[in-house]
Amino acid sequence: MPRVERAISQIWASERFQSEQVGALATSAELLRIVVGQKSLPVFQAGPAGAPAIVLLHPFGTDWRVWLPVASHLWEDFRVVVPDLQGHGLVDTQGVLQSIDTAADEVAAAIRHMRLGKVTLVGCSMGGTVAQSVALRHRDVVVQLGLIATFAKGGQAHANRATLAETEGVAAQLPGTLTRWFDAETLARNGPEINYIKDVLGRTPLDRWAAAWRAMAVVDNLERLPTLDIPVLTIAGGADSSTQDEMMRGFSTSIPYSRHVTLPDAMHMMILTHPAEIAADLKALADDGAHSRPESFAKGRRQ
Repeated sequence: MPRVERAISQIWASERFQSEQVGALATSAELLRIVVGQKSLPVFQAGPAGAPAIVLLHPFGTDWRVWLPVASHLWEDFRVVVPDLQGHGLVDTQGVLQSIDTAADEVAAAIRHMRLGKVTLVGCSMGGTVAQSVALRHRDVVVQLGLIATFAKGGQAHANRATLAETEGVAAQLPGTLTRWFDAETLARNGPEINYIKDVLGRTPLDRWAAAWRAMAVVDNLERLPTLDIPVLTIAGGADSSTQDEMMRGFSTSIPYSRHVTLPDAMHMMILTHPAEIAADLKALADDGAHSRPESFAKGRRQ
């Protein structure tokens, strides 16, 4: 793992990614460009071509690179696919995030284009809202759903973050974002993951920042999630003030075949701080969901 960790750190620190940098992660790792409609969608993938696919959707303001610590625990057994979402990352030709639903439609189109079949779809934070939309709008491409540190209904608090950035600037939003996402000890260490987040958020243009928050503000899936008939895993952080455990547990219990897990000391950006634990839970989702009936999955361990 030290070799992989070094490769991840180098990619986090790079403004442009060379194929040899991506290839250093794993022999199967590559960064593709998938044409979706008239847009070119960057997609990272690694793992055996014939293995079951896990598609990972990133949080607000980040890109495919944020998932690398988790993905590195998965790509020996699964085909791991991580796209940049609309209005984020290397998707530099399509402007801002138009809506969560349009981002979801592009993800579904990419899944079909890559002929992945039915996938285990996982989203964190904003990516979790996109994952919900994919599962609800494109049920033919999702066999299991994982929702990490996310929400089912947006509101004025999300819209306010757009207004604050427009009033004060993006740079002024970074300190508050970092303290919501990471604990003080992690921030004090100022490791490669913190420098990556500072860099990727700091580079976000104001129009992209504001559009993404306004797109999240109008999310409302509370009445639709109970219609899902697939295994759904929800993962919350016990120390997460952004998407609180009680809130996530509430909408999780409304889903017929759900299982809820709490990581007691995790804050919002748990995919960077608790990658091994997240990966283990996702493996269980993919394995249990694939080899048991949905109702059996729902009767599994709940924390």
